[in-house]
Amino acid sequence: MATASIYWCLVLTGCVSLVVSAAAVHFHQIVPEAGVVPCPGDRLVLTCTTDTGSLVWEVDGMNIQLAKQGATTEKGGFLVNITNITGNTTISTATDESVPVSLDGTMIGCSDTFPGGFVYLTINVTGPPALPVNNITIEPINNSTVSINWTEQQRCIHHYDITITSNETFTEYKLVYTSSTTITSLIAGTSYIHLLLFLLILVEEKDLLHH
Repeated sequence: MATASIYWCLVLTGCVSLVVSAAAVHFHQIVPEAGVVPCPGDRLVLTCTTDTGSLVWEVDGMNIQLAKQGATTEKGGFLVNITNITGNTTISTATDESVPVSLDGTMIGCSDTFPGGFVYLTINVTGPPALPVNNITIEPINNSTVSINWTEQQRCIHHYDITITSNETFTEYKLVYTSSTTITSLIAGTSYIHLLLFLLILVEEKDLLHH
């Protein structure tokens, strides 16, 4: 009886969650919450707090200093604003509504003095991961149908592409949004016992980009 083989390829994953602090500068990610890796296309919000009465951003190689609460400006895909000023404490955010792959390697800085004294975060958008999908099972339903299940290992998966090839000839293409599917209309081979599939099933994981 011929065997079924399953291969996969993940095209893209997301970026690394970051938290950095200095004596008078507290700089971290708040959306997604700290510890959650944002996917490409996700909303990303960084917040910086200083206690010297001064706050300066460095975005896309340019310094940005906003003096009034509610003041906003846009630079390098980030909307930067001052959200609160209480005494010498200033809180500001930098927001990217849809994180692009091109943000990979970008350094964002925040400082409590001008010039100098910057604390930097490096935004990483990396991939593919080292490991494939795990725990793949193929269960025959009848002599023309099988069910396929696998374990999801990435939160940045949008959908799976499944290509079925029988006897080196393209048979079927299927797009699914969960970690299981049912393949129907399979043709039994000439030497099968219960269910013979001259079948190559290619499972590809892809993330749809917003940029």
